[in-house]
Amino acid sequence: MMAAASVFELDGTPLTIEQVADVADRRARIMLSDAARGRMAASRDAVAQIAAGRDAVYGLNTGFGSLSKVRIEPDRLEELQTNIVRSHAAGVGEPLPRRVVRAMMTILAASLARGLSGVRPELVERLGEMLDRRGECTAGVAHPRAPRRCHVPSPAAAARVGRARGGPTV
Repeated sequence: MMAAASVFELDGTPLTIEQVADVADRRARIMLSDAARGRMAASRDAVAQIAAGRDAVYGLNTGFGSLSKVRIEPDRLEELQTNIVRSHAAGVGEPLPRRVVRAMMTILAASLARGLSGVRPELVERLGEMLDRRGECTAGVAHPRAPRRCHVPSPAAAARVGRARGGPTV
């Protein structure tokens, strides 16, 4: 009989390499602390307030690149964010090993738990749910395919976020 997995509380402090490996190898789980949840919610509220304001903020309520000066209307902001996630989810090549993808998901969750990204706490919670799965797809939650070569530095970050938001796997 296997011992119960340890639980690492994501509180905004960095995880050790050993902790990341334990989650990647299914010897441990992650859980968002109440303090981190509060910081994340406050950060998300600040982003929502800025996005609803009159000032143009690059990438938040403007286009990207040559469209950086184009203010996106508030009723189209969700579409803007969905499209940026999709554009960054493109990749090619053999998929990374599941252990590597799990480690990346763990590091992403720990980073987001710092509360400085403006994302909802539910995103970190969903990443934790995905990590708890044994590879089966239940209610749309499973490990994403992470190609070895992709558009963003973290090969599966956008794909994970897209899947966590209920979007397609690209």
